[in-house]
Amino acid sequence: MTEDVANPYSRRAQDMLVRPDVLEQVSDLLRAFDQATIASHTDELTKIPNRAGVIHYGDQIIKNLKAIRTELQGISGLPDDFIYLGERQVAAFSIDLVGLKRENEKAGHAAGNKLIISVAEALKATFQRDTDLYGHLGGDDFVAFAFNVKEEVIQLLTEKLLSKLPKGVQIYVVVQMLKLNDQTAMEEISAIAEENIEMAKIKVDKDENGRLVNGGTVCLPTITL
Repeated sequence: MTEDVANPYSRRAQDMLVRPDVLEQVSDLLRAFDQATIASHTDELTKIPNRAGVIHYGDQIIKNLKAIRTELQGISGLPDDFIYLGERQVAAFSIDLVGLKRENEKAGHAAGNKLIISVAEALKATFQRDTDLYGHLGGDDFVAFAFNVKEEVIQLLTEKLLSKLPKGVQIYVVVQMLKLNDQTAMEEISAIAEENIEMAKIKVDKDENGRLVNGGTVCLPTITL
């Protein structure tokens, strides 16, 4: 058995690894992998995270906030009133673009797509911190999450979001504060936000035919996981 076969990290193999053409091929493969990963986590129409992206990036945020908590535990001299909410508290926003179907029927799918994009832009303009996250789950459903926020900030975020959302179309916004534990993953958080959209439809105004008649905001009680 030759040296190169017996030892893949022999001098000849090592020389190949540092050759410019090999390094370029490796770089190309890594870039292609990164691009494929981003594409699989991005909604094609809105260019914001899709359902898989929300879970992927949300888990990253949770991981980063946990790391900060660990670092803070080793710091002495913090003020007595210092509170780090971090990954243990998140405001969940569920947005239901109820008027999308009517817009599609009235003006066509191009107009409906434009409406979907406008909601995505409203989310971008509202949730701008590194610990904020938003996504398009598909169809008329959107979600957004603000980690490491106090409860009194929810009203401000809600007002800002409502001011950015398109006018003249039925949109429901459901808001709920979630208190998390160390085992809570983003998949569970996202599932709650999706369920809230359906729960809200029971509470909102309907006409005699059971159709939603007006957009609005529903605030659900805080829950602890």
